[in-house]
Amino acid sequence: MKKSTLLITAGLIAVGVISFIVSNNNNAQSTNNDPSVSDSVTIEETAVLQTESASSAVHSVSPYEIIYQHNDKRFRINLKETGVYHPFLLTNESEMELIEMEKRFTTSVIPKEVLEALPLSKDMLFYMGLQSNLDPNLWVYTERKDEDTLFNVRLYNLSTKESKILFNQASSPNQKYGFKPLIFSPDNKRVYFEAFVFDSYLNNEELWELDLNTLAFREINIHSFYTSSPKMSPDGKFFAYPAASQPNNVHVSPNQLLLFNIETEEESRIIADENGFIGLIGWSEAKQ
Repeated sequence: MKKSTLLITAGLIAVGVISFIVSNNNNAQSTNNDPSVSDSVTIEETAVLQTESASSAVHSVSPYEIIYQHNDKRFRINLKETGVYHPFLLTNESEMELIEMEKRFTTSVIPKEVLEALPLSKDMLFYMGLQSNLDPNLWVYTERKDEDTLFNVRLYNLSTKESKILFNQASSPNQKYGFKPLIFSPDNKRVYFEAFVFDSYLNNEELWELDLNTLAFREINIHSFYTSSPKMSPDGKFFAYPAASQPNNVHVSPNQLLLFNIETEEESRIIADENGFIGLIGWSEAKQ
């Protein structure tokens, strides 16, 4: 998997007790794919110091914001034109108001009537399915051969009964891996897949986009050491995901939060803490 170029800058924005890294897409580029945490700044947990003039001059890039966890606290963060991000501490669960984009199902949670309706190839078992938010009748799912790495990825419409194999192991963009559906684009024209190793903890290996009309693949070149499945913004413009500054394995915790612009294919580091834990919770409507 190609490692992405990280666009990193630091901006001193307040004083406090948690160490962060802020990125500025309009500043210098770094081609180091294993970025160390540098130029850290500190931020007061309970408030971010902003003047009215500075606040009015900075506009959001997106109508959505990211909800994430830093150690034992949760924060929301707006995406700003300046690339300087100001986290706000969340004091209770009700403040999150997450927008749920993914509707993924495994054998244990998929509705029985849906599982019985989905066509399966001979000697194949249902592995994981994805339901469209736009059309609940539309499903993309992976079927696999038991105790083997052979698989097919299918598209099926519960209403029209139309079925189509989109690709299999031989025609996948990387035959070393299995592929599980991650999310539909908001217009349902593309589906994003995550590469993984069957029956292994290696579940976050690569990210690919598949055009449902042309069946052409495009690799989404996110950080090689990302640690959990990316979450797409509700407008389909960004992926957010946590990553480690060391190779991803069962002993490494994520210590940075990254953002990928799907259109420009630029990756930015929003925040980092070399000695802390940073996890992604999801996306929410922007509060300001």
